[in-house]
Amino acid sequence: MTQALTLTPKPRFELGVRVFLPCVAWLLACLAAGLVLVLSIVVFAVYEDGWGAWEGLSGVLAVFSAALFVAAFVAGFTILPWPLLVLAAKALRFQRGFADVILGALMGGALIEMVSNPLGQGAPGVTLAFAIAGAAGGLTYWLVVGRPK
Repeated sequence: MTQALTLTPKPRFELGVRVFLPCVAWLLACLAAGLVLVLSIVVFAVYEDGWGAWEGLSGVLAVFSAALFVAAFVAGFTILPWPLLVLAAKALRFQRGFADVILGALMGGALIEMVSNPLGQGAPGVTLAFAIAGAAGGLTYWLVVGRPK
């Protein structure tokens, strides 16, 4: 009986999960990065001016809608480099959790530098904020895709 169970074929949906799950994880990682960026701005706004417009349900909805808006931009900028970085990390046999977080942080910092560098010097700490958001996105990607077996 045990031998028969080990010889059964793998389910057909396994390939779909191997393709679909990383795509969902990437979208959730973009949302997490957008949420971290928006929340960092909200924290500084609340620190400077008090709660004001951020009180209640309207503040929560404003933060979430702004996070979705920022996540769309993050998704647009990372749609090509992120799969290439994941494939490179797998080819070089980097440890998954560490590589996802570090590569997310590097990509977040590098993307804001590429976008803002032609515009001149930006506000101080912007690269760090985007690197932290990228690390949060990388961590989210790793948590959704799952640990390697």
